[in-house]
Amino acid sequence: MNYFISRDGQEYGPYTLADLQRYVAAGSILVTDLTRSEGMTEWVPVSQVIGNIPVPVVAVHPAEPGVWREGNKLVVIRGAVLPPFCVKCAQPGVEPAWEKNFAWGNPWWALFLLLGIIGIIVYAIVYYSSRKQMKLIVPLCEQHRRAQRTMRWVGVTLLLTSPVLLVIGVTLNKDYLTGAGVIALLVMAIAGGVVLILASPLRARKIDDQQGWFVGAREPFLQIIETQGHLATGTGL
Repeated sequence: MNYFISRDGQEYGPYTLADLQRYVAAGSILVTDLTRSEGMTEWVPVSQVIGNIPVPVVAVHPAEPGVWREGNKLVVIRGAVLPPFCVKCAQPGVEPAWEKNFAWGNPWWALFLLLGIIGIIVYAIVYYSSRKQMKLIVPLCEQHRRAQRTMRWVGVTLLLTSPVLLVIGVTLNKDYLTGAGVIALLVMAIAGGVVLILASPLRARKIDDQQGWFVGAREPFLQIIETQGHLATGTGL
């Protein structure tokens, strides 16, 4: 029998009873969360479904070596693996997980852009020759994976359609359309770029030869990282 979980108005699942036990043990699902099976019409607390069935201690996901939090930042050593929970809501992640090759360049290099066309060329050369890269597998729940895909689609659409009005103005030889097209191109291109950046669940703030600092992970996931760090060191909560 499969179960669904409701938290803060959002529905997750389906999960088997074994899944519920495992995620309760890991702290990703709370016994106070609401659940219902596929044959139920009303929501009840998870504790009523699990009842007296013991939650196996071995199901607790071990603390991941090389992953910790620094304030609102997630620090990951190269080669480390994130816990299998959505970095946005801490719900169990779905397969396949989202994989990305993150890149970071020193933000001071952007000063080259002030030099105009030559500066843009110099910036591109310096950035692509000196940037640090790091591959990371980022777990997402189904809801946030759909949200990511939607934002990426919106960003790409804005970029692809940004020159349409300018092309129409040039084709029809209409100065007012051409002027409006230039403004639309700039606004839509910038908006599309921003949306694509925000579509990434995590964003690199710094990457060096040993580790990377990332922002975008929300507090529920960061609390899991913090809790696992206490468990690993034996300091307690």
